[in-house]
Amino acid sequence: MKAPKAAAIIGLGFVGKAHLEALRRLGIPVRGILGSSPERTQEAARELGIERAYSSLKELAADPDLTAIHVCSPNHVHFDQSKAALEAGKHVMCEKPLAMNTRESGSLIELSQKLNRVGGVTYNLRYYPLCHEARAIVQKGLIGDLEQALAAVVTTPQHVEVG
Repeated sequence: MKAPKAAAIIGLGFVGKAHLEALRRLGIPVRGILGSSPERTQEAARELGIERAYSSLKELAADPDLTAIHVCSPNHVHFDQSKAALEAGKHVMCEKPLAMNTRESGSLIELSQKLNRVGGVTYNLRYYPLCHEARAIVQKGLIGDLEQALAAVVTTPQHVEVG
């Protein structure tokens, strides 16, 4: 019998929790999480009902029960975390951007092909109902010819403790 699929999530912020919810809805067990510190990871594992709180990327990547890792951490660490996961034989779903430049992105694509692992990049707005509605309005010509578009991203600042 084949081992059941199981995932882990790196990153415990809003996006990581969204991935957790999506995986749970799909019936894919999330075996563990990795946060920015062992303390935060332990706390989040208790709060979210996750069985394993990894203390390092190395520990997470070495877990033989995992088939996939979701990378939901800050952008500048996506490359290193995705590479480590692929090298450990895991499939990877990475939040955008995959890496900080095309050289890094290209090397991850090559690595996933070489190791016969699936690598994916999440584009969360692609399936939002409002995005579909805006596209339909433009396609139907309800607002005339689209000549220019302006978009803005609004986020809340991250809490940073000093001292």
